[in-house]
Amino acid sequence: MSALSNISTWLEENKGQILELARDLVRTPSENLFPHGDHGNEAACQRIVQQYLVDLKFSVDSFVCSEVEGFDNHPLRIPGVNYRGRPNLVASYTGTGGGRSLIINGHVDTVRAANGAVGGAFSAEVRNGYLFGRGSLDTKGSLAAALVAIRCLRELDLRLAGDLILESVVDEEYGAGGTLACCLRGYRADGAIVLEPTQLKICPRHVGGKQWCLSFSGPGAIDAPRGSNPLYRLAAVLDALRLLEKKTDIIKGITTFRLQTDQQEDHSCIVDPGSWEFLIWIECAATASESEVDSLLHRALQECYRSTDLFREQTPTLEVTFRFCPGHVLADDHALVRSVADSYETALKRPAEIAEFPFYTDAFLLQTVGKTPSVIFGPGGGGMHAPDEFVKVEDMHSVAKTLCMSIVQWCGATNG
Repeated sequence: MSALSNISTWLEENKGQILELARDLVRTPSENLFPHGDHGNEAACQRIVQQYLVDLKFSVDSFVCSEVEGFDNHPLRIPGVNYRGRPNLVASYTGTGGGRSLIINGHVDTVRAANGAVGGAFSAEVRNGYLFGRGSLDTKGSLAAALVAIRCLRELDLRLAGDLILESVVDEEYGAGGTLACCLRGYRADGAIVLEPTQLKICPRHVGGKQWCLSFSGPGAIDAPRGSNPLYRLAAVLDALRLLEKKTDIIKGITTFRLQTDQQEDHSCIVDPGSWEFLIWIECAATASESEVDSLLHRALQECYRSTDLFREQTPTLEVTFRFCPGHVLADDHALVRSVADSYETALKRPAEIAEFPFYTDAFLLQTVGKTPSVIFGPGGGGMHAPDEFVKVEDMHSVAKTLCMSIVQWCGATNG
């Protein structure tokens, strides 16, 4: 039988393993608490991953990011993040020689659980072909698929010519510290597949982004002179951002807003805040520079302030709250992109779609700091960072099948 036939048969017979492992990971909270706290609780989830890899006879390197030489002083390290008790895991398989090496990179941390999830954020319920729960889509379903794919190749006794490295990293959600530490620890390869929810599209590109806090103060709505309600100033800024998003291809989206006041929530009375904080996250084209994005935002805001007398008394303060995250570009005709696309088409018997991933990922770090060409790939689903997050169960199987074929094709393999 061919390698594809053997892989397909094994994965079909062991299909339930992917779902059960994904459910175990989802049931185990691994929330990244920054910036609301300085810490994260990925350790319990990493123990599940580590035990799975140890059972497969993999050599596992477990380390804390801040112990890696050069990490704490690196310009891409986010200040204030505490990595104590948050282990990175890197599992390595040394090939027989003569093949290309491959990194599979996935993150085990999630954003915080949100109220309102049906059944609870960590229920790992399966409904109508979807697995629900925090991290199911981003990216525990992908990580489970990758682990089972590796088990498939092990149990079929396929000997890889090139080295295979699996990275299960912490702190992707707020700073990419886990992947940065892996790069600085010396993990390199001829190619990398970054696990993210791409809806089964193969993405050699992702957007960049940056976050600011816009704040202004003054009389609340009750005390403000007629016509100068602070909500009008907010509306003017929002309209300026709307126009900015429409008029240039450099801005891909202005997607994340959070309005805060200097008052605690109080349902017993109407609170009239005197100061406002407004977070602005701008996603930009993969090739855009930080100076281009800065210039566009500053120009849009200045034009807004000049166009109305709402800001005559006070100009809002703009402060950077999250560093610029550069976009990532790998040519569509790069050997890695072609290899993953061919593997997808061979495994799933349908054309692969090449696209740009509309969010920032760790692919940028792997390619720039780790000198490893990278593509992004993963399952479909919805509710990412929302209360009801879910991943399509059948897509996890498709990811495992594609990863198996990608490993075999990229690294080279023979029967043991």
